[in-house]
Amino acid sequence: MDNGQPVTKAEFDASVGNLNASVADLNASVSGLKGSVAVLDASVADLKASVADLDTSVSGLKGSVAELRSDLRLQRDELLDSMRQIETNLLTEFHRYAKGQNARVHNVEVGEYDLKLRLSVLEDRVLSLETRLPPSAL
Repeated sequence: MDNGQPVTKAEFDASVGNLNASVADLNASVSGLKGSVAVLDASVADLKASVADLDTSVSGLKGSVAELRSDLRLQRDELLDSMRQIETNLLTEFHRYAKGQNARVHNVEVGEYDLKLRLSVLEDRVLSLETRLPPSAL
């Protein structure tokens, strides 16, 4: 063909047939690519829908976390109030117990003073008996 001789009809027809086959192959490849593009477009659409679902889920989770934080703060405040009330009740009861114990100790001290006074009087009487002093001399 490049040798300067004219192309025969058979060669021309063969070349056209080869070109037609190549065009058919290209058309098949283009069709395959169009199918792949369609599949990719569908996949992108699915991914977009998944991203939208994830965004909705994340928003829901953020709301749930905020609600949980609020609930935890409320429970913490309630727990602190309960602990303060328990502390107040314990201190009140300790104070009551201490008052009762102080009264008992006071009674013991008063009773001890009375016993010491009586013992002192008895010692004085025994001393006066031992020294034989008349009772009027005391």
